[in-house]
Amino acid sequence: MHEPQDWDVTPSVSEKQILVVDDDPISSAVVSEELQSIGYRVTLASDLKEAVFAAQKLSFAVVVTDLHMPHGGGEAVVRGVSRILPQASYVILTADETPNLDVGDEYDDEIVSIIHKGDRIGLTRAVSRAFRVYERPPSSQVEGGNYRVLLIEYDADSIAVAQAYLGDEVDLVHDFSCVSRLTEALHLLRERDFDVIIAELKLPDARGVDVVVGVRSVDEETPLIVLTSNTHESIGTDSLEAGAQDFLLKSATSQDSLRRAIRYAITRKHQEELLQTQVRHDELTGLANRTLLHERLASALARGRRSGKIFTVALLDLDGFKPVNDRFGHEAGDTVLCMVARILEEETRQEDTVARLGGDEFVLLLEDTTPGSDLESFMTRLIGRIGSPLEVFGQSVLVTASMGVASYPETADEADALLAAADRAMYRAKEEGKNRFSISTPLLALGD
Repeated sequence: MHEPQDWDVTPSVSEKQILVVDDDPISSAVVSEELQSIGYRVTLASDLKEAVFAAQKLSFAVVVTDLHMPHGGGEAVVRGVSRILPQASYVILTADETPNLDVGDEYDDEIVSIIHKGDRIGLTRAVSRAFRVYERPPSSQVEGGNYRVLLIEYDADSIAVAQAYLGDEVDLVHDFSCVSRLTEALHLLRERDFDVIIAELKLPDARGVDVVVGVRSVDEETPLIVLTSNTHESIGTDSLEAGAQDFLLKSATSQDSLRRAIRYAITRKHQEELLQTQVRHDELTGLANRTLLHERLASALARGRRSGKIFTVALLDLDGFKPVNDRFGHEAGDTVLCMVARILEEETRQEDTVARLGGDEFVLLLEDTTPGSDLESFMTRLIGRIGSPLEVFGQSVLVTASMGVASYPETADEADALLAAADRAMYRAKEEGKNRFSISTPLLALGD
């Protein structure tokens, strides 16, 4: 084992799973042996498809991937796996002297290192660093591991105390900003990202829980700690119910308690986000589930009624899926579902929603669409991609899709009515021969 004397490469006790993606079996074996020798559990994948399948089955903290592979290189692996494991960290392996990596700025924090193949010491260091990045809450991934803090405080003495507790000499804080009014804070929050917000509940332009409500009106994500001199117990409870993560009395706050509150607030918010992700996403495919779909539908309806924008709902059911399960087993069936999910994501835009209702039934919510030739061309292309042979465990598998399409407001103007109309249109597509789409009409929506 090649271990630097001054570098801690001990894996986290709770998370030791690593996914290694490399089409070269010799290189893959070398990396696997090295990582296993220092206590990691390694799963191997030879391409993007195998990596996505593995990510559906196990929660990997770190992904080590080759930069160049025939069917989707390191960039594709990062983009594909991150949809399933958004908290994973990545180490890129390459033989290039000057590697060119282009995955987009949104993945800068997740890609920890680019390592030259054969550099074993560099690999162990990079993987150790990747685990440390993974174990931080996402919002704390700031250079140096420090936090960006926004203090909303009007009292000069309180500001001085906070600066003393969280000044540059304290390694907890990377960037400290202070404003004295809620309106100033809201403007700053629209312009910049912070890791934690600390807010006094007595400001010149807002009092009490209104401060929390105001902050949450423009920033629902950043952990929020409330500071106040008010000893009434209900103010703390009300603040937490309005969206704060913690509540501190000024008279009882020390440097240690404030620093601890910051860490706990970030961790608690991270756990809340993970829970919300779990309850709103399909466990197998990582797509939106029925709950999130209905939330998105409600938002689309509100926008449509306010601005007159048209949107489309497409309900898709796979043809010939049951024989796949019967012939190849449920593991192969799950793989097919995940592959179809990726096709749907690739063919839709970022503002659209792809959901799995269960079984082999999917729903697309397509924002800002106009019924006509462009929409029909999209549906035709989508049906064609799904109907192309899929390679699963070395076997060629063929499924097709029947799709029903309904648009707001032409077909219906309520969520359940739109879904019902799309469902009836989908069954009409099956009756007409499958592997096609059917567009709902107002008459069909009424159940003709």
